Amino acid sequence: MRIHLISRPENEVIAREEQLSGFEGDFVLAKDGVIHYIHPTECLPWFAAPDEESFRKAAAAWNKYGVDVGDSTSEEEAMAIVDQLRSELAEIGVLNSAGGNLWEVLLEQAADGLL
Repeated sequence: MRIHLISRPENEVIAREEQLSGFEGDFVLAKDGVIHYIHPTECLPWFAAPDEESFRKAAAAWNKYGVDVGDSTSEEEAMAIVDQLRSELAEIGVLNSAGGNLWEVLLEQAADGLL
């Protein structure tokens, strides 16, 4: 999964999720400034960031993770990259344990070697 930021937002959509088959989910800027991830098959939105600046930083960290983990040569190296991503996302302020947090789910999947 890669996050493509949109230079000129389309309505409330500021970024899109890219999977192998093309674009799937959207990252949407709500009226209160919070960013949510919405997948076409999901009923509820997922929290992605408290504001656009935090989201852009988190998206950059995620995309860097994708490159770095693709270049990793061992499971230990891949886990170190996941740990680095977790630290970066925590520093940005997008992790919480309130539930419905996109980054928490992605980190769990990454730690399990699924992403």
